Amino acid sequence: MRKKPQQQRAQMMVNAIIDAGFISLMRHGKEGTTTRHIADIAGISVGSLYQYFADKEAIYQAMHNQFVQEAIVLFKHNTAELLRLDIRAGIRFLLQELRLWLEQNNGRYLYYVRYVLQFDIAPNEIDLLESVLMDMCMQYIMSHPQLMKVPNISSNLWFMVNGGVFAVIRFMSQPNPKISFEQLTESISDIIEAMVKQANVVA
Repeated sequence: MRKKPQQQRAQMMVNAIIDAGFISLMRHGKEGTTTRHIADIAGISVGSLYQYFADKEAIYQAMHNQFVQEAIVLFKHNTAELLRLDIRAGIRFLLQELRLWLEQNNGRYLYYVRYVLQFDIAPNEIDLLESVLMDMCMQYIMSHPQLMKVPNISSNLWFMVNGGVFAVIRFMSQPNPKISFEQLTESISDIIEAMVKQANVVA
């Protein structure tokens, strides 16, 4: 970002540009979007846009940062409720909350995740998101001591994060998925629940 906002009005301008970036992506796609499109949607001149962002890619980076930070807020906000639930209900609750979040604001984040792998974006934010998810899963395990019986807890924890949350993100990014969301969440729940039950039997 060229010019860091110091006042509320400037921050509102930056937010408007980022919001316009999401809207333009929905309307025109990644390659079709231009800074002119974004400026027009934000209701500002292209010159004003360039005071804050050097180019379209810088706006995409800001969009990505916002996406990840809001995802982190989502997971942290729902951690307390998650800890109260059994493993199956907890998985379904978390994935349903993720789905609702992706669908809000006319599905702007759904459109975004369809293009995110095409963006040349630094991986730091995704690493941060995965770290937050891993920490949330560890809190869940500590709140449910029976899960400590699961062998190779670290690798299984990685699977819970990447095989669950990121599978839903990938599923939701597909225009015409081959299965329903309910089938996906049931399958993920079945796999993890079976893993836990097997560990308890062995123990």
